[in-house]
Amino acid sequence: MRAVEVNLFVPCSVNHFFPKTGFNTIRLLEHLGCKVHFKENQKCCGLPFLNRGAFDDAMEFGVKFLEENSASVNYTVIPSGACLNMVRNNYKLFFDSSSHRNDYKNARKKTFELSEFIVNVLKVESLKGANFSARAVYHDSCTALNFCQIKDAPRTLLKCINGLELLNFKESSCCGFGANFSLCSSKASENILAKKVEEALVMNADYIISTDYSCLSHYAEYINKIRKPLKVIHLADILAESLLIAQ
Repeated sequence: MRAVEVNLFVPCSVNHFFPKTGFNTIRLLEHLGCKVHFKENQKCCGLPFLNRGAFDDAMEFGVKFLEENSASVNYTVIPSGACLNMVRNNYKLFFDSSSHRNDYKNARKKTFELSEFIVNVLKVESLKGANFSARAVYHDSCTALNFCQIKDAPRTLLKCINGLELLNFKESSCCGFGANFSLCSSKASENILAKKVEEALVMNADYIISTDYSCLSHYAEYINKIRKPLKVIHLADILAESLLIAQ
């Protein structure tokens, strides 16, 4: 059977601060039979510029993304709900009525977050040999859940891991990051975050798992501040570690 070819688009946070997650995403996709392409000169999707109102810069990065991902190979996979939302939904602001309209529509159809790609495109229903002994609570990032409807796919994969006791927050609510919200309303942001962390601690969770490093970094900073034995881990990393293919 011919391998499914994918472009891997790595979020800026992964590229600059958590490169291990990028490598683990590659190893995971290859383990599942994909041929992975990675363009070393790839740029930002433009989301940070959109968040601060720099629309021309955001559009420039968007054009670069479309040039690299609208026509080549079968799919583009992103280990991030935030970047996926930028491509799938926010690019419409720039390109739906532009000369890049067809490229945008093509890229929108073939671009997926990692877990939804594995479950909905590759149709993976089990992970043979996956083991990871821990109690972990899954956090839905706002962009993944509310704008991309990614909820079941990550949980489907995590339930395939032997030894992992998967927990859920009472509500799939924001961690308090909210892009500029955590900067402009830091006290309110920390209050929201403190409640989420306390709930995880009450459940005796060992890990908080998510698709997005914006949320995970927000959690990690506060957990380090209060010095609690709770860790954060990206979905790609725990899947790779459970299969003994992690970097």
